[in-house]
Amino acid sequence: MIAENKYTALPASYRLLILGFVLCKIILHFAANANYGLHADELYYIALGKNLQPGYLDNGPFTPWIAALYPAGRDISAFVYRLLPTLFSAATVGLSGLAAFRLGGGRLAVAITCTALLCSPAYLATGYFLQPVAFEPFFWTAGAFFLLRYVQTAQPAQAVWASLAFALGILNKYSTLLYFLALLPGLLISFRRTQQGSPFWPAVLPGLLLLLPNLFWQIQHDFPFVRYLSVLKANTPETGAWNFLLEQVLAHGSGLAVWSAGLVALLFLPHFRPYRFLGSAMLAILVFFMYSGGKIYYMLGAMPLLLAAGGVCWEKLLGRLAAFWTYNLFALHLLVLAALPALVPILPLQAMLNYFNTTASYTANTALLEWPDGRKHQLPAFYADMLGWETLTMQADSAYRALDPATKSRLTVVTDGYAVTAALIHYKPASFPAVHACDNSVLEWSFPRLPDGPILFITDKSTAGVSALAPQAVLLCTFRQPTAIGNGTNTFLLPSPQPGFSAWYRAEREKFTGSGR
Repeated sequence: MIAENKYTALPASYRLLILGFVLCKIILHFAANANYGLHADELYYIALGKNLQPGYLDNGPFTPWIAALYPAGRDISAFVYRLLPTLFSAATVGLSGLAAFRLGGGRLAVAITCTALLCSPAYLATGYFLQPVAFEPFFWTAGAFFLLRYVQTAQPAQAVWASLAFALGILNKYSTLLYFLALLPGLLISFRRTQQGSPFWPAVLPGLLLLLPNLFWQIQHDFPFVRYLSVLKANTPETGAWNFLLEQVLAHGSGLAVWSAGLVALLFLPHFRPYRFLGSAMLAILVFFMYSGGKIYYMLGAMPLLLAAGGVCWEKLLGRLAAFWTYNLFALHLLVLAALPALVPILPLQAMLNYFNTTASYTANTALLEWPDGRKHQLPAFYADMLGWETLTMQADSAYRALDPATKSRLTVVTDGYAVTAALIHYKPASFPAVHACDNSVLEWSFPRLPDGPILFITDKSTAGVSALAPQAVLLCTFRQPTAIGNGTNTFLLPSPQPGFSAWYRAEREKFTGSGR
């Protein structure tokens, strides 16, 4: 059956089936995308999109480029900003179904694959944000799919499309390069066994050309992303190798039964031998992230092709069993409906608070409600990160407007967290001064050294913490919204030059720049 689908045009019934799952994905997220406000990470990429560059200190440039496509203005809704990420996520569902067909699957295999992806908690929770994590699965899936087609057809065009997909994926998140390198050895071995001629390396050139501006930028800036990784590692608690593995097991819910079957099939079943490079790459990056401190979402891009292979395996197995077992396999995925509000902001805020209050009474596990401060709260941190940013900005603006004209004329606004920085840049009125940061990519267009004059410092540091840097600091206001991650953010006035504060500002910058830049 695998050989039959290598060259066969996708039948109309399959196209309709895949399109149906794609539309389900779109409708599900469209129903929730307007709820709450923009996430702090989304605000950050929107802020970077206002200053387009070939590269950034802590991210690839693709997501800021996407953010720059939207009209400027703080009144653009969250629904609009989440439109393209949702469409990319839906396209990933479609590509996965197509991969199941090309791997030899029938309609049941396509349905199993798409259902597992559609109902995966990990993909539901990340598939709509204007963040790299929403685009990454598409580029990994597209790159792997075109490599699969290259092995099947030996058409150079398929390798060209793969190189472009991986290049865009690298510009989105540099970890895509790891996946490509993990795929490469097995791909070349597989291709030598199955094909002759049709050189692979020239097809990589279009992708390399696409990467050149970012590569030159990285060289010019002494590879700041490498420094950022060290900063990130220093500030990220170690989860441990086996905890990371457990997270991968749980991340896709009942889809575990599908992707694990796909991994076994790709590694061991004879008729999947030409595609073994997909399974070996999955194992390679899994081990790498286990022992390098990976986060739960680092593996999302590798899963869709495993789900496609698993869909084919389950179709072959269920074809020998009664229809009862097929219905039960699909019914397992429906369990995600009970957890849907914990994954997608489908409920209004008060209903969401009631939901988590009710569910918390049934379990002692409160990890979902724990914020970076280590305490249990009313909402998960990723929902709290969507609340209060505009109010916080307006409060800071009110504090600024209350200052006397002489102070305002010489004032510098400084922040020390990407979330507050991004919120101020996005929501501030035109009369509010430019925002200067010392610990994220915004520092590229911030003062390298603070000028003389008063400083408006907006931070989550305590009064005692700020006073240690600037003894004359005056607390102007504190943002209070218990359901918002920014709750407790303080706005201070530092009325005169503070040597300790200026030294701290330079030291924080140098963690990212590696010099006095």
